[in-house]
Amino acid sequence: MKNWLVKIFFRKKVPEDELDESTVLYFADCCFPVKNDQAVKLLNNGMSYSVHRSICLKSSNPSDPQQKSTNFNWDVCKKIKLYKSKIAVLIENEIGNLKTVIDCIVCMRINIFSINTANIFEDFFECTIVVEIEDLVVLNRLLDELGELQAVYSAVRYLES
Repeated sequence: MKNWLVKIFFRKKVPEDELDESTVLYFADCCFPVKNDQAVKLLNNGMSYSVHRSICLKSSNPSDPQQKSTNFNWDVCKKIKLYKSKIAVLIENEIGNLKTVIDCIVCMRINIFSINTANIFEDFFECTIVVEIEDLVVLNRLLDELGELQAVYSAVRYLES
């Protein structure tokens, strides 16, 4: 899966520590940062930044040793309304339980971008869901709501290891 590209009017080479509305940002799909996360930016070839959650392994161990991470300020993203976030949900394997999870997400007026399931054991399965949300507050509320469902063993944010 490739990084999602959010292009904010790309015009010029990006100065080392300067972000504005003309900067190209890649929101990394290894950790799915969302507005108000503690996040860092990594300069890519002097032309764009990749944004990672501060706890992401790729932000603390970049592929290029010359690449350094610096704190990311979400104020530059005023024009972005929705961010993709991936969650992992362990669901009891009974008829209708996946529908219950999806209904919970839809009732919160959150769009589901993609969904994948995998049978782990006979009595439960893992479901990874990419949702489009406004910010960390909404994401945490979604995780709390899912965690309250009787059919759900756990609901957590995805973080590539």
